[in-house]
This record gives sequence, C-alpha cells and structure tokens, in this order.
Amino acid sequence: RSGQKAVKPMPAQQLLARADRMRNLQRAAFVVAEVARHGGICVCAIIAPYTEARQRMRSMVREAAGDFFEIYLSTSLSVCEQRDPKALYRRARAGELDQFTGVSDPYEVPSTPDLIINTENMLPSASIQEIGQFLKI
Repeated sequence: RSGQKAVKPMPAQQLLARADRMRNLQRAAFVVAEVARHGGICVCAIIAPYTEARQRMRSMVREAAGDFFEIYLSTSLSVCEQRDPKALYRRARAGELDQFTGVSDPYEVPSTPDLIINTENMLPSASIQEIGQFLKI
C-alpha cells in the first residue's frame, strides 16, 4: 500500500506505460540502494515485468554494497485474474486499461531468479515461510 501512496498523485493510466513503469522501478531501486548504503535491509514486493528493469535494480543495489535477491512468485495469469480484488484484469480485457501486464503488455519471466515459489495452490503464509527460510530469518 505504501507504494500506491508514492505514485497516487499520478493518473493510473499513465502508470501503465512502459517508460513510467521503468521510471517508478528506478525510483524504488534508488530508495533500496540508499537504505543498503546505510546498512539497512529492505524487503520489497514490486511488480517488475521487464528483465531490463530487474537487471538495473540488481545493479543499483549491489553497487550500493547491498545484497539483492530476486524472488519470483510464479503464478499463472488465470490465477492472477481470479485473485484480483480490484478487477483490473477484467478492466484491461474490456479495453479500459492499456498496457496492462500480462494482458496487453508483456511480463518477462525472470530467467535467473534466486528463488522461485509457485504460488498456484499455496497460501500466502506458506510463501512467506519459504522466503523466510531462503533469507534465513
């Protein structure tokens, strides 16, 4: 929700364009890199549909002396649509939202994530437990 607050002043339609997404991901990476630079830890749940953006984020954080772990929560598009509380996928399929990830804009599946969790038939608490075990927390 705090991520939504950070971009709330921008029109929702504008946030879906590739350039806007790339800019927002760059902003998030900058904040995470600054936290890492000062010895902090960040756990971020970010929709990063583009390989290029994920690579940039990894570089920025690592250059700031931070570890970066990419965790891919693998979920089919049909399950994402079933779990969509805001009906955004329905709106995208109806043509109300352009450049919507997985519908009219690509989602580039990570090729080398540090951890893959298939969430198709998994409760959120089980996913959290797997992430905790991976991070050793």
